[in-house]
Amino acid sequence: MTLKKLSKELGVSPSTISRVLNGDTHNFTIPDALRQRILEHVQKTGYQPNLVFSSLRKQKIRQIAILFYSRSSLGVGYTFDMMVDRASRFFEDEDYDISFVFTHQQKKTSKFLLPPWKCNGLLVPDSGALDRLSIVDASGIPYVCMNGFSGPNGTAVIADENDSMEKILKYLFKLGHRKIAYVIRDYPERKKEISGHNIDFLRHEQFFKTCGELSILPFMVYVYPGFIANTFIGAKFCCGHGAPVIHYENPDFTINIMQSGITAVICTDDFVTELLYWANKSDIKVPQDLSIVSYNDLPFMRKFVPTITSFRIPAEEMGATAAQILLKKIQENPEYMKNETVKLQGNLVFRESTAPPRSC
Repeated sequence: MTLKKLSKELGVSPSTISRVLNGDTHNFTIPDALRQRILEHVQKTGYQPNLVFSSLRKQKIRQIAILFYSRSSLGVGYTFDMMVDRASRFFEDEDYDISFVFTHQQKKTSKFLLPPWKCNGLLVPDSGALDRLSIVDASGIPYVCMNGFSGPNGTAVIADENDSMEKILKYLFKLGHRKIAYVIRDYPERKKEISGHNIDFLRHEQFFKTCGELSILPFMVYVYPGFIANTFIGAKFCCGHGAPVIHYENPDFTINIMQSGITAVICTDDFVTELLYWANKSDIKVPQDLSIVSYNDLPFMRKFVPTITSFRIPAEEMGATAAQILLKKIQENPEYMKNETVKLQGNLVFRESTAPPRSC
């Protein structure tokens, strides 16, 4: 016996039979005589409803989707992984299921795509250019961006890049450094318009601002990579904001740094190995001749000789904070912290790679 056949025999709709059997009378009145007739006929025919299907149909959705720009986003770095892992664990503890969704390349631009299933909320790590979020922002689904800015309907949780650069420079200034270089990949200005939260650009601007306030002579070292990952074929130097750029077709940019009288270098973690390698080949002592401060504080920064002074990005805190905000949006108010940005401060971890310059 099926529900459809039962409906035909009784002359009532399947939904009416289901309501009687499930005891569902919310906003629906069934005459007592009809209710009794349905129950008697069900008992007579031996009809058994599909309890598994019924429970699945009535079960509340508890789904969080994490949207990635591409599959290559996974495993891009320790900080990224820690952020995503912490947010995932938060929702798992709240009995939500977590799913990963990857975008695809469209004709002219890439956008984050929505999952093909229903979900309660979205997390978007490293959102990048804001136009990628147009579909997400228009969906009406609560969402929070981690380490990237959001659209007008979302919330962003990012590291305070201005604070991090200021703390590093003030520390080096206190040690006595007056010529400091910031080493990054190529020109951040090129990325300003295409990226919603461009770390290089934000740090770049704060670098010159704080150097000016402290009367530090700033040097920018724009390193351009080789064809092999994490190898470098040269660098571009400039001294001061807007100064002419000098090109060096030489991967050993530590020589150029020392010839410029620079006594301290700020860089991201992927440059540390290169700096230490060329410093060792050129008999440049770290930190006696050159102090190094790295961003991100990856675990292996403690394994180098010397150990590397690093700025620790609050990756886990970003993940936890983003998850907490999203949960409030889901459970209490979808408008909670709409179009707001939360900036979290990290901390400087002092190790052996920094010291006063020899001249002090």
